[in-house]
Amino acid sequence: MYRLIMVDDEKFIRESIISFEWESIDVQPMGCFESGEKALSYIQENPVDIVLTDICMPGMTGVSLVARMKEINPDIAVICISGYSDYEYLRACLQVGANDYLLKPIDKDDLFETVQNLVSGKGCLKEEANLDVDAEDEKKIQHHYISIVLKYINENYSQAVSLEKAAEVVGLNPVYLSYLFKKIKKVNFSEYLNEVRLKKAEELLADSTLKIGEISEEVGYKDARYFSSLFKKRTGMSPNEYRNKKGQI
Repeated sequence: MYRLIMVDDEKFIRESIISFEWESIDVQPMGCFESGEKALSYIQENPVDIVLTDICMPGMTGVSLVARMKEINPDIAVICISGYSDYEYLRACLQVGANDYLLKPIDKDDLFETVQNLVSGKGCLKEEANLDVDAEDEKKIQHHYISIVLKYINENYSQAVSLEKAAEVVGLNPVYLSYLFKKIKKVNFSEYLNEVRLKKAEELLADSTLKIGEISEEVGYKDARYFSSLFKKRTGMSPNEYRNKKGQI
């Protein structure tokens, strides 16, 4: 029997789908997971042949999960399930290795037929047809990736943000993400991250009484001297000089 898992943050959906009569098509459901992280952990320790995954989930998205699973096992069959008819999401999944997709609400007969086509070698037809994207579609997908990365930076700049972690978020190779980021934003990843952090530092210096070391930590720099050096390169002033100019004590 083929071993299958289901990934969806909506409990009702994942438990409904996993309860289908899978044995009738020679498939053994091995479990269902509420997040990409939990599913990935399971796959790293257990053999899995087929994965059904939602595209839009909190934390690790279906797109990121597909990319990571395909790195672990390129032969794993992946069917993405989406409540969005937006072609951009579907193309993103197919581009990182998904074999097929279905739109919610899921029809059991359609799902079973899709699974049977994959395990019999008749699947991947949508992948072959749709991966021949035109330039405009490709541009939309690339901008979608970068918008997710920008959101990740803006929400996590005070933490240990890195290109590698950002690449995990969107399920891309770090080298490719670096190229894509520079192509679209016209600056590299680390330059943009520093820009976000230092702009926030300016706000804190002007509107708070936090010490320089505290501000350094608040915006993601563990080394206050390194922070001060970067800040002076950006503004032409040390953090203290900037604060004094803004009238802070």
